[in-house]
Amino acid sequence: MKFDQQVLILKKDGEADKRLADLRIKTLEEIIAGQAAQIASLQKQLDQVKQQVQEIGKCTDFCVSSRSPLLFLPASRWRACP
Repeated sequence: MKFDQQVLILKKDGEADKRLADLRIKTLEEIIAGQAAQIASLQKQLDQVKQQVQEIGKCTDFCVSSRSPLLFLPASRWRACP
């Protein structure tokens, strides 16, 4: 009788350990899915920013105001903002 009780306790402990492990796996999978979505969103933002930078780089109509001079441009390309 005592042996049967010990076996039952060990069996219940094993089942509890399995449920806990399953819960941990599910939680980690949810975290991974959330992080994957966040990475995709950040990648999209990065791509948009890269595109904007490329468009700015192609722009030839720069202007300089007294508040924000673009010192990286050659003086021959400076002009006052309207």
